[in-house]
Amino acid sequence: MKSGYGVHAEVEPFIRITMRHEGTGANSTNSYFSAASTNFAAAPQYIFAYFPEFNYATYFRQFDQVNNRYELRNNEFSTYNERTHYTPWWFPDNANYEIVARSDFAYTPVGRLSVYGVSDWILIEQNLMDDWRISPVR
Repeated sequence: MKSGYGVHAEVEPFIRITMRHEGTGANSTNSYFSAASTNFAAAPQYIFAYFPEFNYATYFRQFDQVNNRYELRNNEFSTYNERTHYTPWWFPDNANYEIVARSDFAYTPVGRLSVYGVSDWILIEQNLMDDWRISPVR
């Protein structure tokens, strides 16, 4: 992807539950549950995205819950107020653009869950200026 264009990010949190049986001491691992559809855990209250151009620290974008997944909150700087994050046009060529998502405040009977995770990366090649053309008016 060329730098300067927008990306759309979605998160669908899943929780894997392992239970220890009192009598046998054996562990059983259930399949992954959507946090919104299980009695074992509450869905995360907040999910945030952190970006490399801000060193993953000074600026973040919050996700909104849409059905059983989370999408970036509407971007007031987008032309159509879409759920898009624009990569900086100056991001270096042949570099991986990685978004870090932080899911927080998912509750279980034994406490709060919080996790940081790196998304898949996007390889940046060239920038949006390479698509611009200037020609004389006739």
